[in-house]
Amino acid sequence: MGEDHFNMLNNLIEELDDQTEKYVNQMKNRVSAIKESTSSGSVLCYFTYSFNISHCANKENIMLCSFNVINLSKKAVHNPYICLNIPTDQGFNMMGKIIQPNHNNLKNQSDAWERFTQTENNNEYWLRPVNNESIPPNERIKFSNFQIKWNAIKQYSASIKGYFYSDEYPNGLNAINGVSVNGNVEGRESNG
Repeated sequence: MGEDHFNMLNNLIEELDDQTEKYVNQMKNRVSAIKESTSSGSVLCYFTYSFNISHCANKENIMLCSFNVINLSKKAVHNPYICLNIPTDQGFNMMGKIIQPNHNNLKNQSDAWERFTQTENNNEYWLRPVNNESIPPNERIKFSNFQIKWNAIKQYSASIKGYFYSDEYPNGLNAINGVSVNGNVEGRESNG
């Protein structure tokens, strides 16, 4: 093994060590922020998700997500609603238990959410739970099992963000995590 190869490997190891240290520090900062917000009594919101990615051109890819909101305070949180920002410019489409306004016959579904405003920005989904006007202390609500689908033609990239609002939090709270997906598809779909 030549000295150049050894130096290259040594530099790569140093870069990986630096990157790992950076990630550990980011996680420590996030944990500290969560501890600060929960010690004062707050609301915690986050995504859980899984992927089914085909890695083939023109095949459907699916992301199954839930957006969770937990009231960690000692008081109820009133009139909760969320905003999900999902890019649609690359063919990402969201589906879920979403009721459009004025569909009263569907409002008896216990886990349904209503899209109560549609902005000029089609990337934003403003949703409120149909059957929850408040979140009691130490309880949670969840916009569960919504799907984001896309067909990968050559490359794809999306960053999904979530925000929580209520009477007590009119300026909103960011989710502690987001969902990011990106990739490249090489080759073409085979016909057989």
